[in-house]
Amino acid sequence: LQFLEMAIYTIERVNNDVTMLPGVTLTIDPMADCTIDTRALKEVIHVFLNLIVFYSRLFKIICRNNFPNKVPEGVIGPSSSAVSIPTAKLLGLFDFSQISYAATSPNLSDKQRYPYFFRTTSSDKFQVRAIIQVLQMNGWEYVSFIHDNDDYGNAASEEFQKQITETNICLSANIRFPRNAGKKVINDVAQSLIRETRSRVIIAFASIPYLALLMSRLIELGYGNRFQWIGSDIWNGFDTNDEALHQVMDGSLSFSGHSRPDPEFENYLKPITLNESLDRNLFYAHYLASLHGCSLPGSSSVQQNVCLGNLTLPNSTELSHMLQTSANAVLAFAHAFNDAQQDLCNGTGVPVCDAFTKLNGIQIRKYLQNVSFIDGNQERFQFDQFQDGPASYDIWRYNGTEQKWKLVGYYAKEKITFTDNRSEKGRGNITSVCSDPCALNQYMLVSEERSCCWHCITCKENSIVIYNVSNSGRNVSKCQSCGNQQMTDSTFQTCLPVPVDYLSFSHGWAWGVICVSCVGLVLTICTGIVYICHWDTPIVRASGRELCCMILVGLLLTFTLSFFFCFEPTKPLCVMRRLSTGLCLTLVYSAILVKTVRISLIFNTLGKKLVRDYKKLLKPMPQLIIAIVLSAVEVFLLIIWFVMQPPNIVNMNGHYSAQITGQVQCQAMMSQVILIGLFYPILLVLVCTYYAIKVRKVPAGFNEAKHIGFAVYTALVICIAQIPTYVVNTSSNIVLRDAIYCLGLSLNGLVILFAMFGPKTYIIIFRPQKNNQTTVM
Repeated sequence: LQFLEMAIYTIERVNNDVTMLPGVTLTIDPMADCTIDTRALKEVIHVFLNLIVFYSRLFKIICRNNFPNKVPEGVIGPSSSAVSIPTAKLLGLFDFSQISYAATSPNLSDKQRYPYFFRTTSSDKFQVRAIIQVLQMNGWEYVSFIHDNDDYGNAASEEFQKQITETNICLSANIRFPRNAGKKVINDVAQSLIRETRSRVIIAFASIPYLALLMSRLIELGYGNRFQWIGSDIWNGFDTNDEALHQVMDGSLSFSGHSRPDPEFENYLKPITLNESLDRNLFYAHYLASLHGCSLPGSSSVQQNVCLGNLTLPNSTELSHMLQTSANAVLAFAHAFNDAQQDLCNGTGVPVCDAFTKLNGIQIRKYLQNVSFIDGNQERFQFDQFQDGPASYDIWRYNGTEQKWKLVGYYAKEKITFTDNRSEKGRGNITSVCSDPCALNQYMLVSEERSCCWHCITCKENSIVIYNVSNSGRNVSKCQSCGNQQMTDSTFQTCLPVPVDYLSFSHGWAWGVICVSCVGLVLTICTGIVYICHWDTPIVRASGRELCCMILVGLLLTFTLSFFFCFEPTKPLCVMRRLSTGLCLTLVYSAILVKTVRISLIFNTLGKKLVRDYKKLLKPMPQLIIAIVLSAVEVFLLIIWFVMQPPNIVNMNGHYSAQITGQVQCQAMMSQVILIGLFYPILLVLVCTYYAIKVRKVPAGFNEAKHIGFAVYTALVICIAQIPTYVVNTSSNIVLRDAIYCLGLSLNGLVILFAMFGPKTYIIIFRPQKNNQTTVM
């Protein structure tokens, strides 16, 4: 009834405007449809069709008697889409234009079916779009949709389902209220909403009485404050006296056609008394009577007191949020008639010319399509190509404490703007999603039925999650392996080159290895210098100068080997590693073996006979040649190794500190194949150990045998600990593996250096008086 009063108020303003429709007075004949389509059709048939028949038969007589001024030229309303659709079909058959101020069904935009239907509000297509924007702003992806089982609710539901296919939103429930829904239906709806535990947002395109019953039932079941409600424009001014419902509605969001408050209309409406309404608008009189709880004079009701004639609108009554749509409907007709009058009567000398009085429905529709004026919102109003009003909405939030709706935002030009961040969240930080986000290393196995529901599946090791945007705009993920040459980043979204790792100077182990090797090199060089400087002294001559030099060369190569392992592997470095790995030990232990065998032969019965027969074998040069021949066997084995497996670089991925690391290795040094190069030196160590045990009881003058024994025993222990560790540890941490290998060789060299050369060097430098023939023997 407030919309009707706004229409009456606007008509009075138009009639009082001397620039609008001179000589013409607009009138309005209110009809009550009671939001029932059959009732509306009955009123239309009663008022319009009798006149249409009469008008078609007696057109000339009507014109001569100036009767056309009383013929209806159009319809304003109805407010309901369900009622507007059948009336629009009927009126369209007879070319009568209809402008609704609140019917928003998208079906009414079909101009082939409803060519004479206009509306000053926009289609629910835009209201649904605005609601979806609110859902997206808050991350509400799993929602329920409730609607009436009529053209308004069904069309809104179809439009919502159509639009969410292009978003990440999906429906947990799509519930249709049947007409005349009873308690059982209300309870079933409440149970359906409660079962969807992860869906906490409800979108309602349903009538207020049903919503009030549903909210009351949710309160009874203990779920009154669980849901965030978003209502369509049908919620406009939804209020209740039930205190419990105020808490349920707290934070609810609602939409209405954009309309600014009109203080002049409020000042016009509130002083109107009941007695005045009885003469001008009987419907408003009934409205005042219902607000004050009394009955009109002459009413048959005996349960209520008769209303006083001076009753007015209560001060607590809030006006509708979208009254401007009703005013725009009147203004649209007024400007269409005014434009027609100016076009048809211009130059005739009379304000109401004959062509204007013969204005037909087709012409009126044409002028309505082209109207353009500044409305009460101080904005330009005109119909779009679908004869709909501008797509702009006010957004309201219900404050349960103050029990009133507050304007918190607006929607215009397909964009939502809120006055503050809190308002857009409705009740607060509500979460309404079907599935929680997956971990970084998991992909979503999306449900076929609901695109916003998924299971999180962990990807395989060293795999990233690939996101592909689907047609609905949702990120659909899958796993993709990074392969052997790449690794995942910390977010599991990008494959990065695997960092190459090897024993280098960036590791602390490398510095330890190099330090030990450098110490060994310096001591070996110093020992060699001492021996050269005292080349002809008894103690140097007695130790076997030539074989000692061969041992020192082997030790130099042993300590130099560490440097070959402390740089990124290349083919030349791989060659040097393989050569030095077997050759350095072979040179050392070939010479030691010859020295040990020499001592054994001297003190062995069979050996004494061989010595007498082959004295030349005890001379330095033959012994050196024998040692070199023994070393040549290793060279032969190395050649076979190179032929079997040429030098090559291999990149492998390993794990170190829970991170994938690329390992650059020499291929022949990373498996049991390395035993080809180490087998012969190990054999020499074992033979040396055997002879060292045999000569352990020789006379004290030959104490070098004891030094040799200590050296080979220690070397054997180091080999037993070092080589299996290296061979077994071929695929894990190569930095530690190579460091242990180099340290083992260096320690082996240091033991031999100290055991075999330490005592002699000490005598040469610090006890030169003992460097004589007597001490040696």
